[in-house]
Amino acid sequence: MNAMRVAVVLGAGRGIGAASAKSLAAKGHHVVVVARTRTEVDDVVRKILDDGDSARGIGADLSDDADYERVIESIRSIESGVNTLVVCAGWARLGASGKVPWYELEAMLRLHLVLPYRATASLRPLLAKRSGRVIVIGSRAGRSPQPHAVAYGTSKAAVAYLVRSLSGDLKPDKISVCAINPGAVDTRLRRDAMGPGTSPGASPESVAEVVSMMAMLENPELTGTVVDLPW
Repeated sequence: MNAMRVAVVLGAGRGIGAASAKSLAAKGHHVVVVARTRTEVDDVVRKILDDGDSARGIGADLSDDADYERVIESIRSIESGVNTLVVCAGWARLGASGKVPWYELEAMLRLHLVLPYRATASLRPLLAKRSGRVIVIGSRAGRSPQPHAVAYGTSKAAVAYLVRSLSGDLKPDKISVCAINPGAVDTRLRRDAMGPGTSPGASPESVAEVVSMMAMLENPELTGTVVDLPW
């Protein structure tokens, strides 16, 4: 009997991460839901379980080293392998050059770039057991300069290079890696960053469907792909 597919979703408390966790669970994955706010984690897990699917939750601040190591140890100790790692954790602070403090750029780089790099390395042995895939949520803001997005866009632009470079490094273990760059998406992160009157954008669920599709595809030649949304 084949083991159940396992997906780890980092930053799954709300928005694209929560929608991705629910979508992956609906497609037969046992989902490890990880996010900073425990009540949000519990809500996502409860909705997955109520639908008859499988999940467990871990509340953790992934920018904190001790919390990060606790999450990794929990995954290593319980899961026999990981089919899919999805990194959705993020934060946005918009503003012109000099208006966004350097330490806020550093915080965005830590979540948008260091976290997927670190989590991929930490979970590589478990991903290798399942010829797994890593999916990182980037942004169209990282494809071309946009007003007031010098810090946020820079942190997201680096994601494309990361996945393209990792694709070669991970090939010996048959692990594939890709990035998904959504445009405007109706999330609290976007509303908080852009303020009142922000146009809603696409639904998180529409992005989550692409996450699930990439998680299920078996074509190894797709590694290193950066998918811009809308198509």
